[in-house]
Amino acid sequence: MSNLLHPAAQACCPHDLIRPAAAPKGTRRRRLWDLPAHAHCPVVGVCLSLATLRRLADKALGGEVLASDYDLHAGAVQECAHRGKLSEALQRELDRRHALALQRSNAAKDAEALRRWWSDGLRGDDLAGALWSTLTHPRCDEDLEELVLHDVHMRQHQLGEGQCEQRRRLAALRAQCESLQAELAQQQERHTRAAAEQARKVEQLQAEAVTRRAELIGRDTVIASLWDELRLLKEAAPDLKARHELAEALEAQLERSRSLE
Repeated sequence: MSNLLHPAAQACCPHDLIRPAAAPKGTRRRRLWDLPAHAHCPVVGVCLSLATLRRLADKALGGEVLASDYDLHAGAVQECAHRGKLSEALQRELDRRHALALQRSNAAKDAEALRRWWSDGLRGDDLAGALWSTLTHPRCDEDLEELVLHDVHMRQHQLGEGQCEQRRRLAALRAQCESLQAELAQQQERHTRAAAEQARKVEQLQAEAVTRRAELIGRDTVIASLWDELRLLKEAAPDLKARHELAEALEAQLERSRSLE
């Protein structure tokens, strides 16, 4: 387990390892260290996240593991070949994490039923649970074991291709998002300018309204003042209207006399 502390961990998927004997025919599930060595890499890689693996390794080693993600994975795969602190911790975590899949897979009473269980799990959403529950199942024979590992290997290739496609789509979406953000910024700038112009016009109209209101108030004041002066004049010369009427009548008589002459 010390190789987890150094970046010199060996490759995690050796192909020259001897396969163990066929799966037991009893009812006990196989443990992690009972699986063939070439099954440890997909089990660790698919069934456990790197964060979980690092947490378990830190706890098993009693300190912080400084290895890179790859070296951590490779070292953990090597530790799975025998029973130890880390492999036991991984076993407990796998059983806890995939308890529901383990329980459901118990319904498979023979290899053919277990094969159907794996086929359904491969198409489902819980590949990790299906993998762990199938490989450790007491009815998992060598043929099914080989099929499971081949299926997982190809699924990992498909996932890699899917991730590449997702990255391409993400890059395209980011470019589209940047274009939309630029367009939105332009629209916001135009809206800001239009709003500023509208505000300027509103201020101008408000100023004109204040001016007109002041002019009206001034006119009303002048009219009131003229009415006051007229009232005072009337009070000062109460017969002014009668005299004005007599003057108009006299002017009319004179105009008539001139016409007669």
